[in-house]
Amino acid sequence: MKNEKYHLKSESKFTRFEFISEGSNGIFRKLIEFQATNNVNVFNLAFGD
Repeated sequence: MKNEKYHLKSESKFTRFEFISEGSNGIFRKLIEFQATNNVNVFNLAFGD
C-alpha cells in the first residue's frame, strides 16, 4: 500500500463510498456499499472493484 489513507467520495446518505486503490498490480476503482436488510439494525456490506 502506497498511501496511509484513501480519499473517499460518498453520496449524501453515506451508504456508498468510492476510492482508488493504487498498487503494484495497477490502479483500481473500489466501491463500498451498505445495504439495509429486512432485520432492524442489520446491514449488508458490499465491497469490490
